[in-house]
Amino acid sequence: MGSTFEVASPKFNPLFTLKNPETGERPNHIVLPGGRASAKTVSASLAVIYHMRNKRLYKLKRGLRVVVARQFGSSIDESFWSELENAATLMGVWHEFTWGNKVITHKPTGSTITSIGLERNKGNIKGLAQVDLVVVEEAAYVTSESIETLVPTIRKNFSVIMWLYNPMNRNDAVAQKFVECETPYPKTLIIETNWRDNKFLSERAIADKDALELADPIAFRNVYEGEYMGAEDNVLIKPVVIDEARKCNPVRNDSLKITAGFDVSGMGKDVSVIVRRRGKEILSVHKKAKGNTQEMTDWAKQIYVSHGWDIVVVDATGSSGVADNLHMWGNANRTFQTIAWMASWKSRDPNRYANARTESWCIMRDWLKTGGSLDNDKCWDELSNITFVYKDREQVALESKKKLAKSPDEPDALAMSLWVPDEAKVVTIAKPIRRGGGFIG
Repeated sequence: MGSTFEVASPKFNPLFTLKNPETGERPNHIVLPGGRASAKTVSASLAVIYHMRNKRLYKLKRGLRVVVARQFGSSIDESFWSELENAATLMGVWHEFTWGNKVITHKPTGSTITSIGLERNKGNIKGLAQVDLVVVEEAAYVTSESIETLVPTIRKNFSVIMWLYNPMNRNDAVAQKFVECETPYPKTLIIETNWRDNKFLSERAIADKDALELADPIAFRNVYEGEYMGAEDNVLIKPVVIDEARKCNPVRNDSLKITAGFDVSGMGKDVSVIVRRRGKEILSVHKKAKGNTQEMTDWAKQIYVSHGWDIVVVDATGSSGVADNLHMWGNANRTFQTIAWMASWKSRDPNRYANARTESWCIMRDWLKTGGSLDNDKCWDELSNITFVYKDREQVALESKKKLAKSPDEPDALAMSLWVPDEAKVVTIAKPIRRGGGFIG
């Protein structure tokens, strides 16, 4: 029953020995968080085929029962069926298996692989008590409820659960259960991997990796290095983007106009905020508890007199009163331009963005990724609270702020300041005065 094959890295040896290399004990859980091209899925597939063919099964006259689980989906076709077939081919034992749509069977031992979707089969999870090996793929999507049902169910002596996933958010249920917990989870082996652990990495994969690193270093760190990206996949601005912006030294460009975003408070608990920005630099942030239209107007005038701006974008979603007042005052003095802005406006690129608010936040995300600088004020943590959904085709729409405990006032004001593209100041050069009179000789 022997076969010759190599694993991508010695890190994956415990998948085959089912022993903790430090303690020699058999773990109940083997957790494999790792980036793309790390060979964790290939290695787990090889391990499954390896264990199904274990010669001890002949002596015991029984087969191994393996289940491939994921949060969504219920058939092997939807899981890593092809990875298992490739593994058997690589080991030269493909012919030993019957490759059914619902069950894969190793003919000599009777070992079987079936699949289960944890979301659709909550009532059937408890029927897995006699399973020997569970492989949970895409484990980052598995909910806490599914984990708390599955873990106590797999209680057969010497049974093992392998958790495979690309890290997304440290608050994901699987990360909190096994990796980010303060007290190590009992009998758990964690094997962290990335592309460097795959000695079989192809030239094509290397080229794809290098291209992403060049195009989007932040995405590269998550996709290939296996670092946390932050909140859920549908968070518009990931915490790692915020962290990078806080490390960025602001680039001062005095030749650009100063643009202010003015988020006028509504009837809720939010406050009014003015963010003054020039290029990649936030110059100042001003906050005031909500007030009536005249109070907000007077406050904005004070900020302008003391700090100044060339353009102010004012949120007129609830009422245009403040925007109208500033427009009249600015025009009368010919000192600045006022733009009354509404979140529900149609986007300037409707194929990509559902409305003006979505467009402004996507502009802000790109601004942060390309050198936009933030300080350490906790208000900027709220940037990662906004999630999005895909609507028609590739159109993005931000989800409602009503779901949030607090309105992201400072981020909203910054986004409004970015609605207007940066403009260079108009420099007026004084012309020399020509004086009358002729030559006196």
